[in-house]
Amino acid sequence: MSALFLTRSASLFETGRHLFAAILLVSFCVLLLYFTGFDAVAALRDGVLSDQPEAGLISNVGILLMGVSALFALVRGLYGKSVPVFALGAFCGVFAIDDALLLHEKLGSLEILLFLCYGISLLTVLLSFTRGNDGHLVWPIVLALAAFAASVAVDVTWEPMLELFDLKQSSLPLSRVGFCLEDIPKFGGLVLLSSFAIGEGLVARRKAS
Repeated sequence: MSALFLTRSASLFETGRHLFAAILLVSFCVLLLYFTGFDAVAALRDGVLSDQPEAGLISNVGILLMGVSALFALVRGLYGKSVPVFALGAFCGVFAIDDALLLHEKLGSLEILLFLCYGISLLTVLLSFTRGNDGHLVWPIVLALAAFAASVAVDVTWEPMLELFDLKQSSLPLSRVGFCLEDIPKFGGLVLLSSFAIGEGLVARRKAS
């Protein structure tokens, strides 16, 4: 199980290896799409934001991962009477629905408030797992939080930075690089949470048995 799924006992090295593998894989997919003539940014972004045939290809994989892991963790958390696992499943489910329906996009500049709510919610889930882990850090959630924070940081600073240096109009490639730097860490965080939700769900199942 440790080869594919993470649990609260996963070390920093194990979790970092999962994150690195996820980022490496999605980066390879982006480069492959780019060099074969497809729109790699459209594949990273939500499908409805582009009419390209490859639109949402990578984004939809992340939504599917979160949706499946949410369902699994919710059922296993409820069946195994594990509040942290159930809470993690609820978080993944809300995240998947938000991404699928583009709810955060409809908030405009207020989306940062939603991101803040997500951060607080995930920190609460982290604390609930930490209490049941003898106070030890739960690295899958910690690194997922770091990956999401990096994604949000790029989201809120990249375009203003281009405007500040008067690069927005003259350098379209830089804007597209910004999308990659935003969505690749996000995908890595989704993979970590999905792996962790399923891994902890399996543990809850064994305990319930």
